[in-house]
Amino acid sequence: MKKLTKLKDIASALNFGNYPVLSIDIANWDEYGLVGSDCRIDMGKFSGGEKWYQEATLRVFCDEKKLTFTSPGCCLSSTYSYLDFVKDVKIASAPIVKPNSEIAVAVFDSKAKEGYGVYIVKTGAANRFCSTSLSCIDADMSEYISMVQDRYHRYEK
Repeated sequence: MKKLTKLKDIASALNFGNYPVLSIDIANWDEYGLVGSDCRIDMGKFSGGEKWYQEATLRVFCDEKKLTFTSPGCCLSSTYSYLDFVKDVKIASAPIVKPNSEIAVAVFDSKAKEGYGVYIVKTGAANRFCSTSLSCIDADMSEYISMVQDRYHRYEK
């Protein structure tokens, strides 16, 4: 994980399309940890040759303190409601993350109105059979978990 410090490097990482850009908002957390932005993971192709994109969310779990991606289970239903439609539209515009590539992760706090930095993070191999469909290599986020614990007193230390 490499933190970008020069304004020129930050601007090029966020604006030139060299990396998929995801974010972690320190103010967006639940009982498990930090909740980041949604994305789609390129899982290759189905057996019929169609592209396979897995819906995922960038997360930092309190116990692991590392960036990772979680994927919800897939469930077919006989009804397709308004909420299904809205979710599909939201995911359709999410960035595509490829395994074994680099992504840009912007860390900020929307409540405190503070930006903490942009990191270039390498992703690992994809796992098609696990809810943690993709992990990031050397993406230690302990500093931000500690910040959430101190600032919002949400988690036990």
